[in-house]
Amino acid sequence: MQNAAERRPTLFLIVVLASLFLLMSANSRTRRVEDERTFLIRGVVQLFAPVLEAVDWAYVNVSDAWNGYFDMRTAVRENIELRRRLAELTAENVGLRGRSGDLSRMRAILGYSEQVDLPATLARVVMLDTGGRFKSLILDRGSDEGIRVNDPVLSAEGLVGRVVLTTPSVSKVQLILDGDSSVGVHFERTRRQGVVRGTGGNDLAMAFVPFTADVAPGDRVFTAGIDGVYPPGILVGRVTSVERGEDLFKTVRCAPATDFASLEDLIVLKARQMDPAAREFAP
Repeated sequence: MQNAAERRPTLFLIVVLASLFLLMSANSRTRRVEDERTFLIRGVVQLFAPVLEAVDWAYVNVSDAWNGYFDMRTAVRENIELRRRLAELTAENVGLRGRSGDLSRMRAILGYSEQVDLPATLARVVMLDTGGRFKSLILDRGSDEGIRVNDPVLSAEGLVGRVVLTTPSVSKVQLILDGDSSVGVHFERTRRQGVVRGTGGNDLAMAFVPFTADVAPGDRVFTAGIDGVYPPGILVGRVTSVERGEDLFKTVRCAPATDFASLEDLIVLKARQMDPAAREFAP
């Protein structure tokens, strides 16, 4: 059997329902003709108004939260789609810029090669070694493309080096930075000739420049075509310093015209071979 404490909620509910029934019965007997809202109705409304307001508040807030949740999900999906599209457009833009840069470099290289009256082959750098003792690079063109040993190699900026080894599909190039490299050159301003040699570092040293020669920082240096390898007229670099050296020569340093850290597409010139009849006069 249920005790008194357990029966209290049931009794309270019965009393409340009975009171509401009595109020409604009394209201039907005391309705005024000209008054649409009797005293009892106003009392009931006032009694249950907080409950109705609470229910309405809960409905509005739950509805807003539910709609906000779906709006947030929609916004998240749209944001993800916009980010994906932005990434695609960014990649496409980068690709277009890269192709534009490639075209600019190719135009510059082709324009430079037209200044030299020799057949030329375009090649791409596949490996570059400027950190070791031997400064060299590997091109993706070889003897199958007609490339031979001693063919000069240049970029859109200036001289790079010469081919020292070929296979059917690749070529090895000795850079002018290499310590065993040498190039016959002259100064653009005075036409004074000399020999540029690699230092094994990032610059070049010019040998056999008499102490009486007119040389100044900023002078441009071009190939002179006196070494039997490089044709004349290719930009080698620019003088950076001039000092009084030992004996009768100056110590001249040059910065190469080519940026060896960013080599990509290069020109391989088909060098003119020395006339066999002239070899017997070679020093």
